[in-house]
Amino acid sequence: MRIGTWNVRSLYEGKLKVVCDEIERLNIQILGICEHRWSGKGHFINEYGSFFVYSGRDVRGQSGVAFCLDKTTAKAIMGYNPVSDRILTIRLKGRPKNITFMQVYAPTSTAEEGEIEDFYAILQDTLNKIDQNDIIIIMGDFNAKVGTGRDENERHVLGKFGLGNRNETGEKLIEFCIENELTIANTLYKQHPRRLFTWTSPDGVTKNQIDYILIQRRWRSSITSAKTLRSADCDTDHQLLEADLKLKLKKLTRGPRPFRFDLTKIPDAYNVEVKNRFEVLMSVQEEMTPDELAVQARDILITAAKDLIPTRTKQHKPWITPYTLELIKQRRELKKKGETNDSRMKYKFFTREIRKYTRKDKNQYVQDCCIKIEQHHKNGRDYEMFKEMKLLTRNFQPQLNVICDRLGNTLTESRQILGRWQEYCSGMYDMNDSEDMNDIHEPVTVEAEPEPSLDEISWAIRSLKNGKSPGCDEIPAELIKAGGEESIKIYHALCEKIWKYGIWPKDWKRTIFIPIPKKGDLKLCTNYRTIALISHASKILLKIIMRKTAKENGRRD
Repeated sequence: MRIGTWNVRSLYEGKLKVVCDEIERLNIQILGICEHRWSGKGHFINEYGSFFVYSGRDVRGQSGVAFCLDKTTAKAIMGYNPVSDRILTIRLKGRPKNITFMQVYAPTSTAEEGEIEDFYAILQDTLNKIDQNDIIIIMGDFNAKVGTGRDENERHVLGKFGLGNRNETGEKLIEFCIENELTIANTLYKQHPRRLFTWTSPDGVTKNQIDYILIQRRWRSSITSAKTLRSADCDTDHQLLEADLKLKLKKLTRGPRPFRFDLTKIPDAYNVEVKNRFEVLMSVQEEMTPDELAVQARDILITAAKDLIPTRTKQHKPWITPYTLELIKQRRELKKKGETNDSRMKYKFFTREIRKYTRKDKNQYVQDCCIKIEQHHKNGRDYEMFKEMKLLTRNFQPQLNVICDRLGNTLTESRQILGRWQEYCSGMYDMNDSEDMNDIHEPVTVEAEPEPSLDEISWAIRSLKNGKSPGCDEIPAELIKAGGEESIKIYHALCEKIWKYGIWPKDWKRTIFIPIPKKGDLKLCTNYRTIALISHASKILLKIIMRKTAKENGRRD
């Protein structure tokens, strides 16, 4: 496994693409990022396929830490904890033990003493809360110089190959490492000085080692190499610090992802295939139970859709032009040649040109989107028009997998979060805790309603709305409608069985609860609202029941 840490000095428009290309080119699985300067916290998958977890301030433009993982590594994530805009932890399933990575961005040496003390206090508190059976790796920009010298107490913390002279913040870092039995990995191996320094002053004269990768002492042999990569470039005064680890990750088992059918392209062959299969099913449905018939109908719809309907894929057209990408490549090649006055002048020139053309490419992309919206409006394609408008105007909203339990303790792992939601929803629907239990009356016996007619089933199917999320059976409403008359007959027979025997199919009784965060503190369950998704098939019978009930009570539908 190859990991790295990099202070990128902001991720403005287009720079995220540069960073993602660099870590892909250098084959880095996990990259810790400092000073991205985004606001908010959470995780997302960007348009280039990388998985991002980040933690920033409420106000954009200051500090911030993040992790960028490739697709394979992202499958091993157990959970993460955005502690602050300077500290972020992420836990991965590994062999022989789980691995916890911590990305930090310490205050600079010019900051007030109290700010630095508070940072190390929060860092120590976060470290104490991590499972001590995990392999713990801390990396980031510590803004500290540990130097080359060491005494007897520091021989397990420092290697022989540091750089420069130690300063006061370096002393604090050494004390922190001694207290927690950590080793500074990028001082263990003999390297050329250009492989040791991680920061360069604007004039190119002063070069210091202030970025570090720390690992627990008993796991220091897992690191086989640690050095900076001068070839990595993203317009920052910091060098990319990378390390090679002899550790392996385990892929977490997750359920199969539902198929995303392109329901705007349902071919006629699908209608014919479903019709033929439903005709065969109608001839044998008399001997089936409601659950068996519901399963058979679901399998026919899903199997035919998988065979004949294309899947919907997200296509992200890169808005950065090849010319801008070529300028980025030339700037990176210029950095490899070494630092001279002439090369620094050329580097600044390329940086200005890249920023200018990046803004130009972004403006052109917005103009192209506006032209598409106008064309969809002229042609009467309202769905495509509003879809394009949402892509252009909606605000970015990351997901956040962190909530609190009843006692206010932060839950970060998926297993714990699912358990908390189960507890929360169970308590919400627990009748035993209700104060009105004594007010519940016995059900009133009424004359049974006649079975649903074929016309009622046809009305219920036609009234299903398109573009809605399916339930547990993963059948969109469009697939049921596309089945035509045969689909109406099958569901009529199924509803008759349910009406006669009073037994609902298992899939029809299952509900998916989806938490949606409201404004405010995203960590608390009380600041979430939940929506419930039921299958479109169960909606058919529910619509008829509600219609009959409304007629009984003299109300309109």
